[in-house]
Amino acid sequence: MWDFPESAAVRRVVREIWEAGGIVSAVCHGPAALVNVVLSDGNWLVSGKRMAAFTNEEEVEVKATDIVPFLLETALKAHGADHKAAPNWTANVQVDGRLVTGQNPHSAAGVGEVLSHLLWSRSAVTPAQVRAVSPVLAKYSEATIAGNLWKRPGLSPRDRSLATVAALIARNQTTGMLHYFNLALDNGVTAGEFSETIAHLAFYAGWPNAFSAVSVAKDIFAERGIEADQLPLESPKLLSIDKAVPDESMRVSFISQNVRPVSEALEAYTAAPLYHEMWLRPGLTSRDRSLVTISALMASGATQFLLLYLQRALVHGITKEHVSELLGHLAFYSGWPLLISVAVVVKGVFESSHVVEAVAR
Repeated sequence: MWDFPESAAVRRVVREIWEAGGIVSAVCHGPAALVNVVLSDGNWLVSGKRMAAFTNEEEVEVKATDIVPFLLETALKAHGADHKAAPNWTANVQVDGRLVTGQNPHSAAGVGEVLSHLLWSRSAVTPAQVRAVSPVLAKYSEATIAGNLWKRPGLSPRDRSLATVAALIARNQTTGMLHYFNLALDNGVTAGEFSETIAHLAFYAGWPNAFSAVSVAKDIFAERGIEADQLPLESPKLLSIDKAVPDESMRVSFISQNVRPVSEALEAYTAAPLYHEMWLRPGLTSRDRSLVTISALMASGATQFLLLYLQRALVHGITKEHVSELLGHLAFYSGWPLLISVAVVVKGVFESSHVVEAVAR
């Protein structure tokens, strides 16, 4: 309480661990070390976080209010923490994503159990298990993917996470979901955006694949304390179709000529709920919808409509440089033969006059 709050070293270490995607934990008076931690974006670490710590009432009961330099509960609240108090001396563990805190000594065991679960549940296959079976696979996983690919500047960590999530759902690769779903939430994808991504990809990868994603995400949401108030509304105010689907007239023309003659049902469901509802929902920005859509199409090899979706992505702010980096990224998650084939298609799209016209618009 006297040393940690003002320690520059403690504040630096906590910030570095948090911003590297690590887990931060404290119990009883321990959260005093977190009170004054400021992140690189200038915000308090504890701001908006659901937390537990030694309460003011417990401090009164032990007659220490005139001894401690400050009241921990009050200080946390002053920096924006959502402090959750339980009756004195009862176990109270609060989990907010990667932040795990406990109220008092009786909470220590519960905090330890949560930490153990989080540390072991973030990957279906641990690095040690990979190395025990294939040291060379472990080498490339650690050095090339974690040590190089995810650090390239061509895409932000958040964009890489959205693209990877889309690829895993499109290919129904459940083994990788636990690790990369957690990583996406660590890299700034909100629970609402994650939820919306799964719903969006149900239309591009099929409902069974989306349900597979739900089966993994439900436990992650429970562990992180993600509840209904953090998820998108079922029926929000929709975005303007002119901005969300700038190529609507082209789509309508294509569908009416090629789909209506063989399936009125497919035509109707393509209009609504896909284009007149899903693409207009505000739960994802139009840029993010384009990003996850082209990532899913590339990862599954569904290149027939890349011209349309790449044009739209370029209008929505995805650049050619982003697409170029995306091809290299997705090769690790879908395999080289598939992405080489996709690259050939993308080359043709980039050389098409339609792309130039789309960007000009």
